[in-house]
Amino acid sequence: HIGNKFCFMIDYHYCSHNLDDYPIKDDFPQIDLIRMTSRDIDIEKAISFIVQLKEYTKYKVSLNIFNVTNYTLDQLVNICDLCKDLDIEFIYFADTHGNLDIGDSITDYSSLAKKIIQTGKKPGFHLHDHSGKAYFNYRYLEDIGFNYTDVSLNGLGKGMGNLKFENCIDLSQNPKILDFIERNKKLLKMSNSTYGLVSGKFSITDHYALEAEKQKILPSDFFDSANQISGSDKDVYIPNLLNNSK
Repeated sequence: HIGNKFCFMIDYHYCSHNLDDYPIKDDFPQIDLIRMTSRDIDIEKAISFIVQLKEYTKYKVSLNIFNVTNYTLDQLVNICDLCKDLDIEFIYFADTHGNLDIGDSITDYSSLAKKIIQTGKKPGFHLHDHSGKAYFNYRYLEDIGFNYTDVSLNGLGKGMGNLKFENCIDLSQNPKILDFIERNKKLLKMSNSTYGLVSGKFSITDHYALEAEKQKILPSDFFDSANQISGSDKDVYIPNLLNNSK
């Protein structure tokens, strides 16, 4: 459809850092935005790279702060300060592990949204649903200053899924959206997992949940192992860590 725009997402920790590997606007004008996620351990390098990426590609860019529940307020404020003079369009916070309860952190996130807006950037939030709080958190966003968020049909996304599009709209305006979901159940299938509940509880990457399920570790045993994972290991998957924690 004319006027539709596309974006693509990269993760600084794993993506290519060679600018020549990326498309440029002159060659692919249908792309509008590059979203780059970053963990705390990479943040300064990521910020430097996203500025280079914008200059090289000429696309809009969004910096997505990954795994936001593993940061202190001071860390998030510092990241906003590092970005205040940069020519980027969005600063997003991502509840990657799906355990955020904005109701417990209204003051903190309100102040962060205000800080981002004051720099001329747009604050956004990317919500996951491991703990069933995605829509609960969504209901707060506009009131506390986050006017941008992401949704997907049936919550399609990693882990326990994203914020559901169909929960965020008035279905009476277009109930045929439900017909589309029903016709494409196989494509849009999301499975609930007790392992995802555990990874959400301890704010650790879904890869540990997938590994525990693959090894057929009892969820209660995974709970004990997950409770021992700390530091950067929570956000960057370490193979065999579950075996070593037994």
